Amino acid sequence: MFVEAAETGAAREYRLAGAQRLNRTTIRVVLDGLDDPDAADALRGSTVAIALEDLPAKAPGEFYYYEAIGCAVTTTDGRRLGVIEEVFATGANDVWVVRDGAAEVLVPVIENVVKSIDLAARQMVIEAVPGLLD
Repeated sequence: MFVEAAETGAAREYRLAGAQRLNRTTIRVVLDGLDDPDAADALRGSTVAIALEDLPAKAPGEFYYYEAIGCAVTTTDGRRLGVIEEVFATGANDVWVVRDGAAEVLVPVIENVVKSIDLAARQMVIEAVPGLLD
């Protein structure tokens, strides 16, 4: 895993010694060679990069955010809404930011909205529940 320090821009490689999910949006990582809390705090806001082959296995039905970016989104009646440009987590669920030019739709990634996810075809289908597209 590579970490690029936010303040200095210096990159350093660390070996991941462990990871623990603290809640839905936070994971604590333990890096070999980073034993001091002050040194760890100095990396707050840094960019972290990891090789795809080093990512943890996904459970059935899970996906990484980067896999959703660029997928087309349509409604169950065939209306094209745009492409997923961002994904972010809220306290309750993830949200896809779907854009088509200047138009933007925030799609909650919840069971009654997202009807199918086909990462191989780069296609997501959603149910336009009342208020979603207004």
